[in-house]
Amino acid sequence: RKVLVVVGREPLYVAGPGSHFDELVRLCGGKNVAADAGSTYALVSLEAVLARQPEVILDTSDNRPDAPRGPVAGSWSQWPFLPAVRDRRVFHLDPARLAIPGPRLAEMAELAAQLIQPEIFGPPVWGPAGAGLEGGGR
Repeated sequence: RKVLVVVGREPLYVAGPGSHFDELVRLCGGKNVAADAGSTYALVSLEAVLARQPEVILDTSDNRPDAPRGPVAGSWSQWPFLPAVRDRRVFHLDPARLAIPGPRLAEMAELAAQLIQPEIFGPPVWGPAGAGLEGGGR
């Protein structure tokens, strides 16, 4: 599946080659739509993202405590022609849980696999704090 990992929204920054997100996506059987970006975390145009038609969007851009988490299209719902929106594969994730690699890397990989390939790894369990990792996981 073609995967977009959003790390910033205004302006739009995505995870590119060499980022741990790029590696996670690849290891989980996905293809990072920004794998050819010019930097690890790249500023991209919305038009470029829309043209690449991501099938899964992992949006880690909102770090507010009350931000929506889980399978929520949010502002991406403006583009219903995107496969990720159409197929309900837009996930808003707590950046503290997925954006910083470290001791929780195995849990991060499991969550990414569940979001990218749920038919293989099973769907994540969504709890009040989001999916996986401390409070929402299996």
